[in-house]
Amino acid sequence: MKEIKNNVSSEYLRVSKVIFERYKTIGDKTFEQLNDEDFNYRTDEDSNSIAILIQHISGNLISRFTDFLTTDGEKPNRERDLEFEELDLSKNELLKRWDKAWALFFSTLNSITENDLTKIVTIRDEPHS
Repeated sequence: MKEIKNNVSSEYLRVSKVIFERYKTIGDKTFEQLNDEDFNYRTDEDSNSIAILIQHISGNLISRFTDFLTTDGEKPNRERDLEFEELDLSKNELLKRWDKAWALFFSTLNSITENDLTKIVTIRDEPHS
């Protein structure tokens, strides 16, 4: 029975990596088609630009996956509100943030073991499986 559990855990980790690599690739291929101005386009004042989404997703990945199993996922130095402000960053600057965040995420994901899958992580003082 333990062998089946290990196979399921191992397959879960493998498939998770494949899925997240696909998400990153979809984003990368989308961004290749855009110019600097496209990143800051908003359909209206209530919508978020691609730049804001990159800022927020990157901030979230860095906060959640820095010291993933040992500290709260919402780091005290994260400036979440700033992620939703137009910072007028270039395409290159945005993609550097995007790549840095995903690199950290994949490094963390690649370090997770089957035994880690049953550990509890905390986000904003709330435990999650």
